[in-house]
Amino acid sequence: GAGDLAVSLEILNGTKTAGLARRTREIFQSFGFEVVSFSNAEEQDVEKTVVIDRRGNPETAGKVAQVIRCARIVTEIPEDAARAPADVTLVLGRDFDGRYCK
Repeated sequence: GAGDLAVSLEILNGTKTAGLARRTREIFQSFGFEVVSFSNAEEQDVEKTVVIDRRGNPETAGKVAQVIRCARIVTEIPEDAARAPADVTLVLGRDFDGRYCK
């Protein structure tokens, strides 16, 4: 059914921890998410991890947030929705220990 659609995910490392986005990608791939890109965020001093809904679909963002127990979900839909690289963008912050948000 519609619930089986793969969620595409962009992971951005907002911390100084090298390789964090890549390792986090493996976590999400093991849960069946399609990680389309992972890289460093523009800032390396993000305090709180945030899940950004790019499609106006907070349920999808919630599934991403659940995997790492992240409480912060925001919706930011690009003006040109086709430009969003993924359904959901995950920005990792200092509260993320490599598996869960503290």
